[in-house]
Amino acid sequence: MPIGYHLANTLVLRLHEPRLAAIMAAMTKPRIGIIIGTTREGRFGDKPARWIFDMAARRDDLEAELVDLRDFPMPFFDEVASNAWVPSKNEVAQRWQRKVAEFDGYIFVTAEYNRAPPGVLKNALDYAYPEWTRKAAACVGYGGLGGARAVEQLRLILVELQMAPTRTGVHIQGADFMAAKKGQNLAEIAHLQPSANAMLDELVWWSSALKAAREGVRPALAESSSRDASPVTAFVAELQAAIDAADADRFNARFAADVLWGSPFGAVIDGYDAIHAIHARMFAGIKPVPGASRYVVEHARFPTPDVAVAYVRRLATTRESGEPEPGAPGTFDELALFVLVRRDGTWWLAAGQHVPDRRDVYARPRS
Repeated sequence: MPIGYHLANTLVLRLHEPRLAAIMAAMTKPRIGIIIGTTREGRFGDKPARWIFDMAARRDDLEAELVDLRDFPMPFFDEVASNAWVPSKNEVAQRWQRKVAEFDGYIFVTAEYNRAPPGVLKNALDYAYPEWTRKAAACVGYGGLGGARAVEQLRLILVELQMAPTRTGVHIQGADFMAAKKGQNLAEIAHLQPSANAMLDELVWWSSALKAAREGVRPALAESSSRDASPVTAFVAELQAAIDAADADRFNARFAADVLWGSPFGAVIDGYDAIHAIHARMFAGIKPVPGASRYVVEHARFPTPDVAVAYVRRLATTRESGEPEPGAPGTFDELALFVLVRRDGTWWLAAGQHVPDRRDVYARPRS
């Protein structure tokens, strides 16, 4: 390679080094959401939220964003279940969950209502679950006692959501609270600053540590390997009935319009019309022999409630017993990977891939 090429590359990298360093630093900084926990008219929460945001913004080890619950007017929780188990239907709740998921840690700015956090904050916490899990959180409380009792309850709720609350918080109480309500800048109250800085230090440490741990864990995408596989078995039963009757229309009845189909011979067919034309020609030349082969669902996974991924084996059977006989002369055993998607209550085949079952070949000892 010419020396000039290396020199040019080196020059380009050096010219962009500050920008690259900034990009890399931004990628590793934890993102912190500062959540204003009240929505009432005339609330005080804006002042401490803006104060702690300004402190966070001056640091170079985190990225902060103010999040106002007024922008997410969710009704009192009325979903079927937590979104840990069932996706939320409310569109504002879905938008809230997406916002929560953006962050690596949180600061909850909370008032104290009758010794508890505000109901609107508790409601917002209830509308998400996986988005909170394994992330850090800190609390800024305010009121006559600095919101201490609300923060105490809030920490218990955060633990139940599998969050890690920091030991240090900020409590704006008594004379400080009254002075701030009358207009004093919280940044001018010197004795609040050490606890605020300590809280931010702890939050950055825990958020960074948990972010690294989360990113180092390989996720299990399926909701549960023991989930009811009846959507898959019902779909396969229809395929079985269609094969027994040599009925192409019935075989393709639940193929989506944009289905992708991989044949055992290496071709990929795009769309229902193309695959149906092939299957119609194929079935036209087959004499119906019920029970000549059997479909067996071997594995089924549900990455989401409306998506199923399944391995299905099609085995030739013996004429006498009707039992599978892999590799029988003149038969064609297959392994299929099916991806099913539910739309308006009906399961459709989104993609399928058939490959020959050649276990007999791979099982042969090598010479």
